[in-house]
Amino acid sequence: DETGAWGIAPQYAQAQRFVNGYAIVKAAGAEGIIDETGRYVIPPEYSIWEGTIGVNGREGNGVFVMERDGRCGWFDTQSGFISGLMWQYVESWDDSPYVLAGINRDLSTFVHRATGERLLPWQDMFSYGFREGVAVVSLGDEETVLVALDGSVTRLPEGIDAPYGEVADGMLLVTDENGLYGYVGLDGQIAIKPQYTEASDFNSGYAVVNDGLLINREGNVIAEGVLSVCGPWADGSI
Repeated sequence: DETGAWGIAPQYAQAQRFVNGYAIVKAAGAEGIIDETGRYVIPPEYSIWEGTIGVNGREGNGVFVMERDGRCGWFDTQSGFISGLMWQYVESWDDSPYVLAGINRDLSTFVHRATGERLLPWQDMFSYGFREGVAVVSLGDEETVLVALDGSVTRLPEGIDAPYGEVADGMLLVTDENGLYGYVGLDGQIAIKPQYTEASDFNSGYAVVNDGLLINREGNVIAEGVLSVCGPWADGSI
């Protein structure tokens, strides 16, 4: 603890940081979850890992995914909800209210992390989760849609695809049937028509396209010879 005394005496093969009052520990060859008194809320009988914010795992999101004998579930450290091992897989990348859960590899949906309630019907879908309140979802029929946190679904314009599947700074990088890049807003409408052979995600209101052109949200060229946009803005510069 803050005085240097043992808060929980050493007894685990491995121990991770506390998140919202809970931590993953390893004992007897398996993982469990303890509270800040050292009491097990989930016994050490599972493989357990923490969900992350962002595909590259920038930080934890407070969802502990559990697996045993090929079945998955989760423990939500924010609410204390335990889902039970009801799914074939559970994926949690972001800090939205939902995780992506599948009853098999062909049927999945978003499930509320604190209640277990489904947001959408079971279907063949894939997503990297919610960003800025919107999830980019690829359906089994190769259609791409935007799903809001209230469950409303917006289809992308005809002929438009979202190859990278994540909203960034209020914009979604998309391609048309010719492979040219453009951008769609959170309303599902084209904000900047596909016209670029190369393009990056928006950051702090700007993106780099083609051979180093810096554009704003209206598609106007602001500068040339830019390698990348490393944000956010600081002291009026980027």
